[in-house]
Amino acid sequence: MRFFLGLLLSFNIYANLELAPPAFITLDGDQAVFIDMISNNARLIFHSEYIEIESEFTFKTKENGYPLFDLVNDIDSVVLNGKKVDQKLINLPGKNIPMRIILSEVNPNIEHIATIKFRFNPSKDRPELILRKDRFAFYFKFCDGKGVRQLLERYLPSNLQYDQFKLTLDLHFAKQFPEQLILANGDVQRVNQFHYVVRYPEFYNAGSFYLQSVHESQDIDILNYKGITFTLLYGKINKVLLPSKLVFINAIKKHIDDLQERFGTFPHKKMIIYFGENFSGIEHFGATRTSRYSLGHELFHMYFGRAAMPADGRSAWIDEGLARWADGGSWKEWLTSPFRKNKFIPFQKSMALDKRFIGIKNQSSYQRQTYDLNNLIVDPYEQGRYFFSYLHYLMSDQIFDFLESFHLKFFGKLYTQEDFFEELINFNESDEIKDEIKELEMKYFK
Repeated sequence: MRFFLGLLLSFNIYANLELAPPAFITLDGDQAVFIDMISNNARLIFHSEYIEIESEFTFKTKENGYPLFDLVNDIDSVVLNGKKVDQKLINLPGKNIPMRIILSEVNPNIEHIATIKFRFNPSKDRPELILRKDRFAFYFKFCDGKGVRQLLERYLPSNLQYDQFKLTLDLHFAKQFPEQLILANGDVQRVNQFHYVVRYPEFYNAGSFYLQSVHESQDIDILNYKGITFTLLYGKINKVLLPSKLVFINAIKKHIDDLQERFGTFPHKKMIIYFGENFSGIEHFGATRTSRYSLGHELFHMYFGRAAMPADGRSAWIDEGLARWADGGSWKEWLTSPFRKNKFIPFQKSMALDKRFIGIKNQSSYQRQTYDLNNLIVDPYEQGRYFFSYLHYLMSDQIFDFLESFHLKFFGKLYTQEDFFEELINFNESDEIKDEIKELEMKYFK
């Protein structure tokens, strides 16, 4: 299966190091620097009892220092520019977030090549992987959310979300495995029944990549609706609970109709939907693993999370806050009052920005996401929901025109919190609304 991306492949992607967190001094006194990963070529060999991985990536830095990359699995060796070097895991400042540091200093503004090798045996804590002598299944994805670090960063050297890079996966399967079917939001080349190559476009960031390997007998449907080609597959739990595929197909059509009416043309011409969850979901660029319950929420992310892409954890509340606002309420309210869900939150000025909304100020630039209930009464994603309820009140239905123009402008690009407020202020013609938004930004976000 090929995933054509049309003119997107010709995007001129530039280094995003200006969006990276600042360099910092480690406990050993070394300057750790973030990298611009330019390309990553990885070879994954799936044996009957273990996986062997070799990955070569090219990168630059903008200053002297010891380069950081994201890979939490134990590794066997790192070769930097042809020389074997040491490495170790360290935590980013102020957070228990590990990244791997290469213990060899590099010069800025030139390309460096690092080669990583390791192998590992499957274990029970890897639910995305089934690896037995006669059975194989693999679901490879990025999962940020609440800080889960058990998927992309356990298989490949990667980076934080500020970085866009070209990824190529060279996949080899042991000959005792049944023939695989590869589903991916990149171009898939079948070399033979045991060898596939998947190439992803260079504007993807860590949250974009999707790869799933399933048995060739997997039940797959193709749905063409409103110019979008949907590839649909189903997990066992969904087949048991909802055996009729029309339930899923009708849900897709309903959500697409609703989203396009409010936010404009759906940004993706091809969409992979794996109904493999019973409640939650996770989004990628033109692909999602989801449940029927979370389908609308994940499809909404295709606009502001995986078309226009938040550049960092400080900006993630925008996409998630919009999604919860568009849902009409949080999932907790759904559970407690399923028959009173409104299309949008009823606006009450006395409630929208009261003590429940205390702002998202002083967020660390090093953290991967903003979900931290230790210091906040209401999590930032929920605060975003309240903020957009208030914005809807200020702008009326002009908010939909703004959001459509925003996701079109930033399609295939990264955006920051600062970008979002700048575009929001410039969009509004009313000086009164401009001043109100500026005041809110200064009070709650800066």
